[in-house]
Amino acid sequence: MYRIVGSNNLSEKISPKSLLIFIGAGAIVLFLLFEVRDGVSDDRYEFVVEEGETRVSKEFIFSEKKPLSSLHLDDILGPYDVEQYKLDDGTLTGDEIFVWYAFYDRRRTTDTDIGEYTLAWVEVLGSAGCTGGVGGHCRLQETDLSTVVYRGEIPDEISIIRKGKKVKVKLHVMPTEYKDEINSCIIAPLFWYNDWPRLFVFFEWWKRNKIHKILLHIHSISAPTKKVIDYYVKQGLVEVRPFPLMPFTKQYNPNNHAYYSSEHMTTFFCSIWSNTQYTTMNDVDELFHVVNRSETLLDVARRQMGSNSNSGVGAVGLPHHALGFPGGIAPEPWDFEKFQQMAFVKETHPFAEARSGKYIYKTKYAKLPGIHGMRLFYAKKYFEMLPKEQAVYLHMRNEFTNISKPRIFPDFKLFEDQALLEMSQILNEIFSDGPPSFKFPETRVKVDDCIQRALVEIRDQDCIKPTGTTCYAALKDLDEWLYAKPIEDSRFLYV
Repeated sequence: MYRIVGSNNLSEKISPKSLLIFIGAGAIVLFLLFEVRDGVSDDRYEFVVEEGETRVSKEFIFSEKKPLSSLHLDDILGPYDVEQYKLDDGTLTGDEIFVWYAFYDRRRTTDTDIGEYTLAWVEVLGSAGCTGGVGGHCRLQETDLSTVVYRGEIPDEISIIRKGKKVKVKLHVMPTEYKDEINSCIIAPLFWYNDWPRLFVFFEWWKRNKIHKILLHIHSISAPTKKVIDYYVKQGLVEVRPFPLMPFTKQYNPNNHAYYSSEHMTTFFCSIWSNTQYTTMNDVDELFHVVNRSETLLDVARRQMGSNSNSGVGAVGLPHHALGFPGGIAPEPWDFEKFQQMAFVKETHPFAEARSGKYIYKTKYAKLPGIHGMRLFYAKKYFEMLPKEQAVYLHMRNEFTNISKPRIFPDFKLFEDQALLEMSQILNEIFSDGPPSFKFPETRVKVDDCIQRALVEIRDQDCIKPTGTTCYAALKDLDEWLYAKPIEDSRFLYV
């Protein structure tokens, strides 16, 4: 038996009621999610490798363990089945720690040991969208909980023991090496997502701008959206993972409050999922544009962070600009054949719009990725902004349709003319069984409405999003929805 015990006063940084863990081990690290409350005393966790309960490899070789890989959509998506998440009344009290993922982080094996029985760190991943900062009005917070460096034999799973309760968690490992490529990380899971024309444009743009892979989490999507994603998974451009509902009871349901927590957890998760030297941090309506057409995004990343560059730079930020489409991307009323003609591409209008930027980071130095910048690095790396003359990020927001600001980058073209015919043919291949529906305009209104109703119905809560059961009744009949299924690699356990 190998035992690593952590004891920490979490209330110094956060006041947990229910906690969700993300464990990693060069140190073992846990992703945690918890509900915030005041006045919580010290807590104690034990991470145990137990022979007889786990398969301990006597001669552990990293390559024998498969790193994170893409999953087929049919394996992770299915009809809404709330019963598989619902627990018996009284099972949850709101004092639980929900464990999402455990991994062995080999980057930390060279770190100085902090102490045999102390945690290396407990870090809150974020609290965007909530007033009051960390521990504010967001009822759920997510935490990266790391042990000291663990040098025993690496098992397939570990046991987490808390207050006499124990749960077994599969222990993953990080990539064995990083390819000299660049991956795109999608910041938040897709929730009730059916804006597939915009997603199609996004995929085609990144494909043609030499991205290696797009890493994407899914909670709930429409059937046409699945067909689009499925095509690019089979093409090798996209890797997908599920973000399922959390366990709940009649008395206690954390799902309606999970949006911002899911956003920060999946952002962090990209730093252990990505197997390339560089990783971008962006949403599914954001493009990273290199101004010099003779360069790729990978060229920029290599120049700024590669071995021949300033060795201190671990991440570079790109300033925000807008990418507008007069009249929008999808025609109103919806007409698939008209969309296929791609006329909107020729009207693309980039313009200046001051908002927070996004960034590219060197994957192996990422300790605590944030939404708009790296919060903590390994090896004393630092963050710097790129000048807009080199690269910018272009934001394809829905509201960027009534264009009045002057056009920047006068020679900017979203796609070359020769690409449009090929894209039209790809759409025929994706939807070979007939023209797809597009119901985003109807569902968007309902999502906004059910969020506002929830804010009124649930007091002292300012970060409700449509992540759980609150919006289900309003949205379930408005499209053909598919939902993430819990699998061994991505499910919520609790102690």
